[in-house]
Amino acid sequence: MTGDPLSLIVEASRRMSPTFLNYQIGSEIELILYHLLRRLKDLYDEVFVISFHDAYHFIVSYVSSVYPDGRDVFRPSHLISVNPYLEEALNPTMVIKVKDPEIIMGRIQSKLLSLDPDNGKRKLFIVLGLDLYGIRYREELVQIVPMISRMLAKEEGSNVLVTFNVRAFPETVSEIIDCFALNVFRFAVEVKKRTIRRKLTVIRSPFIEYNLRSWYYTVTKEGINFELAER
Repeated sequence: MTGDPLSLIVEASRRMSPTFLNYQIGSEIELILYHLLRRLKDLYDEVFVISFHDAYHFIVSYVSSVYPDGRDVFRPSHLISVNPYLEEALNPTMVIKVKDPEIIMGRIQSKLLSLDPDNGKRKLFIVLGLDLYGIRYREELVQIVPMISRMLAKEEGSNVLVTFNVRAFPETVSEIIDCFALNVFRFAVEVKKRTIRRKLTVIRSPFIEYNLRSWYYTVTKEGINFELAER
């Protein structure tokens, strides 16, 4: 598994949720998510995307410009759009246009119950754009993160992946956010002299022996290549 950190993320997320994929611009988190979804989608009966402020639209537009099957890989069983503008053209399963965390979560929960009242299906939840929501509503961010984490993770047989741009907020806010994730993986861009490299670090996972280990990675049309970083 040390040669393939994506397998580590897949297995960690299957064991316990939620999993936070913390990133900074330039780390190509969109393409990382594409490769994760290719491995995970077939393991679940339904895929839900909960998208804040058109995050799904922008991610899919970028991924499909790199990988021809990008739209198919990201196509969910249900799309729930929170405060969208462009995504309304995609005919989401549900559109929510409020900023209040309790109302947002209440409507999402009601929709989930109406779609599967017996709660018998294995669900994969992808939460996108919480950082965009937090930029606009900073105080509401620290309320909605624990609410969405607890509600989705308690779904029986569920897997929850959340992307979050930690560089958009002070470190104190990012630390609060991480408290509500059982798995935390950081995707960063490291600059040393004239060298710029992308770096994945396992912050927290059920695989204790890999925690705080890092890999450098490169993204190509063929996939992602990893190189174990020296401690």
